[in-house]
Amino acid sequence: MRSALAQAIRGWLPRPDAFVWSNQVCDLTTKTGDYLVKLYDRPGFYLDRPYRNNEQGVQYFIRELEELIHFLEDLTGRKMDWGRLSEIMENTRRSTEVFREICELRKTVPSPMRNQHMIEMILAQLLLSGAPELVTFYKAIRDEVKEAAEKGEGVVPQERHRLLTFFFYPAYLWKLLDAIQSEYGAVVVAEPHLSPWCEGEVDPAKPLESLARKAFALYDTGPLEPFVDKVIREVREYKAEGAIYWAHIGCRQTCATIRILKDALLEKAGIPTLVVDCDLADPTYSSGEQMKDRLEEFFELLDERK
Repeated sequence: MRSALAQAIRGWLPRPDAFVWSNQVCDLTTKTGDYLVKLYDRPGFYLDRPYRNNEQGVQYFIRELEELIHFLEDLTGRKMDWGRLSEIMENTRRSTEVFREICELRKTVPSPMRNQHMIEMILAQLLLSGAPELVTFYKAIRDEVKEAAEKGEGVVPQERHRLLTFFFYPAYLWKLLDAIQSEYGAVVVAEPHLSPWCEGEVDPAKPLESLARKAFALYDTGPLEPFVDKVIREVREYKAEGAIYWAHIGCRQTCATIRILKDALLEKAGIPTLVVDCDLADPTYSSGEQMKDRLEEFFELLDERK
């Protein structure tokens, strides 16, 4: 959000006709939208996702989506194509089902999926949600992972550690995921922050309700207790023995949960958590060598616990 504001102030962003923004996930987004509307003197719509996931909240969010549609219809002079939206939601349903298949395959020991696949899948989901190309991409990964699982082939010759990771990895250190896998025999088996959207049920005949339930599948906007329960459940289902938390300094929401999650993982599941302080886009905050040293110490700890 800071970079978006800076670009707007310097005049680097193209002048928009309108703004649509939400409180998912970062509360900074809310204030950013307010400021951009004033800066550009353009109309805007704030999509409010309620705090609690219950039927009242779902119905409220459906009404918010309806109001958003009215806003866009007035802005563009065009009516919503409900048939097209249903087609898009059908693609979403199909990609969600394949994503779930991949999650189930990742429970296999040894792990049949390489560490970088999940970040690739999430970025594809952000860019191609609702597109048929996302279904094709997920199927390609599913087939690759399924073949390896059926053959009993892991992504490393000798799997030593199974890990959960939290939040996004630093964009400039994706190769570090390869080092974790190849040098330490450590495989990432689940990323609780990045995958909960697939838990929302999708019915193309009820597109707005499906969008609302998909939105509520994200645990970051709402009470933390359900997310903690999910994490502990995934430790057991994926047979994880350690966790890594990529603590991005720019995210107040996720960093505020670190102590709670770290304590819960140790007390309820008996596994340690490594917290890696970082900036997702700025390598000067914490170098790759510093992170690698921390990771090496952590893997030594996991070795001692075996």
